[in-house]
Amino acid sequence: MAMMNSDPNLEQDGFPTQIKSMLEGAKNAKLSQTRVWDLSLMYLNGQQNVRYDKSLQQYVTLRAQPGRNQLIVNLILNMYRAITSRLATNYPGISVMPASPSNDDIIKAKSSEEALKYFFHNQDVKRELTKAIEWLVSCGNVGIKEYYDAAEDCIKLSVISPYDLFFEAGCVNPDESYFVACRKIVRKADLERAYPQYADDIKNAESLSSDQSEDNTYPHTQSYEGESYYYPRVEIYDVYFRDGKYGVVMGDKWLFKGSNPIKRIPVQFIRYTNLPDKLWGMGMVQNILDLQNLYNKVRNQILQNVELMSNPKWLIPKTSGVNGSAIRGTPGEKIYYNAAGGAPQQVQMVGMPSYVLDHVNKLQSEMLDVAGVHSTTLGKRAVGVTSGKAIQALADQDVSQLVMTQENIEEAVKHMAECVLMMMKAYYTEERFMRMMDATGKMIWSSISQTNIVDVPEVFIEAGSLFRDETQDRDAKVLNLLELGLIDKNTAMREISFKTGNAMVLEEIQSRNHVQDMLEAVKAGAEIEIFATDDIEKFKQIFGDFMKTPEYYDLVRPVQDYLRDILVALATWRPPAEDDAEANRVKYRVFPEHIKPSDTDAMLAGLITKSPQAAEQQLEGAAEDAMLTNAMVTQRGAIRQQPQGNDLAVIRGRATE
Repeated sequence: MAMMNSDPNLEQDGFPTQIKSMLEGAKNAKLSQTRVWDLSLMYLNGQQNVRYDKSLQQYVTLRAQPGRNQLIVNLILNMYRAITSRLATNYPGISVMPASPSNDDIIKAKSSEEALKYFFHNQDVKRELTKAIEWLVSCGNVGIKEYYDAAEDCIKLSVISPYDLFFEAGCVNPDESYFVACRKIVRKADLERAYPQYADDIKNAESLSSDQSEDNTYPHTQSYEGESYYYPRVEIYDVYFRDGKYGVVMGDKWLFKGSNPIKRIPVQFIRYTNLPDKLWGMGMVQNILDLQNLYNKVRNQILQNVELMSNPKWLIPKTSGVNGSAIRGTPGEKIYYNAAGGAPQQVQMVGMPSYVLDHVNKLQSEMLDVAGVHSTTLGKRAVGVTSGKAIQALADQDVSQLVMTQENIEEAVKHMAECVLMMMKAYYTEERFMRMMDATGKMIWSSISQTNIVDVPEVFIEAGSLFRDETQDRDAKVLNLLELGLIDKNTAMREISFKTGNAMVLEEIQSRNHVQDMLEAVKAGAEIEIFATDDIEKFKQIFGDFMKTPEYYDLVRPVQDYLRDILVALATWRPPAEDDAEANRVKYRVFPEHIKPSDTDAMLAGLITKSPQAAEQQLEGAAEDAMLTNAMVTQRGAIRQQPQGNDLAVIRGRATE
């Protein structure tokens, strides 16, 4: 940090003083890219008769020549829709894997996954990913940013267009950039309310006045019935640095300076096609612009030829007496001419060569090949392909060409999930998790708060797992478990009826968390009781696994013996028959074990082999049982001595007693 402060370009707090020139350099470094994006979006929108005017610094529309048609057949749009739909349908989900098979890591992993599922639903991540894919296919680049909204007390997700994403000038890899900046266009009035201490600077700032796409700005005036309304806007930047600092910049003024608690840049950069030593990726539309131009040109030539062939030239002798306006080309038209001068006749036009139509088909095929799709992907019949296996092979080949893009999306979603978990750990309180997830929020908050995600990750994010949490996906999972015999019919009906497809997971987390808390209490020297309603198998598994670890042997001897007695009681406990009421009452408590007070010899023999703590606890239980038995006998005798009858006063007296 001392070295950073010694840099004259940095302020005392480590923020650069020349941030405006740095951002201007980043903007100028991608001017050529923004023009390609502009052209791609215009072609996608059907505006394909354009060219870039250097003097005007903008794209202008080319007008058709007089008497010529200007036909546009937009083949790009259907390809764009097909690829966007395919990528959006196979959107990646998140699965959190435990770092080890230990119960502690399993609880952390499943709790983190449930928290991420809530975030996916709460922020509609599926829709946001679809927006990102739209930018990705059209322009080849997009950004995803996670941030904490203090006003709403929640973590949010936003999609950053490539126009609003800036890296350090000269870098060829996003990881090499010293900063990542995200631009926003805001109204001055809103900015003044957010930063009242800089109200004068905001008022004096230059307002945006153009809608040039290179600057990605918006017009600040609009006319309505002859009147002009003024909405001054300025551009601000959220700048994130590699060392965890971030701030808000307007021009050369820092409106806010702070430090990111997650110590990383919460912006994920996604590219459609990666190119070596190139910062910006290449989109699908960019590759087929020239082919679309050629296709439009050939189609216009064919149209002109058709018009000429349907309206051929006329040869009219001057001595025929037919004037220039006599032939109109209408049905049943009468043309009078002088037979001595010769009759008018049409000039036979030369037919269109066959290679012209072949050229059109070839151009369309090349566009599909370059875009990475085939007719079968677009829902059409492939020419010359009749085999079902061949059609499926073409569809699979189209999917395989999107593997690079899908991997980029999955990698971004993985880092997004890690950032969200770190932000939850930093910003969310126990009360916030309780509002999010009701009764299960406390244990999930506890698990995430204890997880060391920042330094040494104890949970691993597995993208590509596609946890689909729509209604049909949840029901399909439940029915699949029922078919495999892993759950019963009543459980399946409850999960489907109440739309709680993951309730089993939450119950498993709750059970494991309860057993883990009991284990921690025993390790701290406390006494516990285990009942038949508890998950005995979980107790045996978790307590047994702990006794195999070196940590067990580091405990003091009395605690070791107490843990041994608990495990012995768990291993030897057997549920009684359902029709044996007395045995059920006795066996309801698994630990400490129940011994009848009358069986003194058995009680003494059992206490000799137990730890002092377990023996004392068992004796207290036996004493309580003896007192309870005596009290029941006394109460039974008192009830028998009461008068019998149905008198209301008698019944009330019994109830009072």
